[in-house]
Amino acid sequence: MEKTGRPSKYSEELIDKIMNELAHGVNIKKALKKHDVHWESFRQWLNNPDYPDLRKRYTESKADGIEWMMAETTELSEKALAESKEENKAGRTNRDYVNMMRHHINLQTFRASKLAPRVYGNKDQLEISGVDGGEIKVSFEK
Repeated sequence: MEKTGRPSKYSEELIDKIMNELAHGVNIKKALKKHDVHWESFRQWLNNPDYPDLRKRYTESKADGIEWMMAETTELSEKALAESKEENKAGRTNRDYVNMMRHHINLQTFRASKLAPRVYGNKDQLEISGVDGGEIKVSFEK
């Protein structure tokens, strides 16, 4: 039976462009909009067995994008520090600029900790022990 409906926009060239956008820190919504691809179409491609490596490429590109974002954050913090030092030499500091950069860096760091918690997240650990570090006694009563 012949397929009906609009032909798919899917092509390796289009996917390469979208993955490149993601690898450079652009979010999926913007990348798809730039290349005129609807989210639902992209989701269907991700789940389509005809494109078995697409999900892996998508995941890897997102991870690369997080690395790009953190490198960009480092560059921005260095730039803010340099400009702050330069302004101090002139006897003034643009506190609004420094605060804006601090906020942006904190936001990017927070985003990275949520998107890649194994790499950028805080390691929280919980240890349970009995009295004076002894064994824990568990009992159930009826």
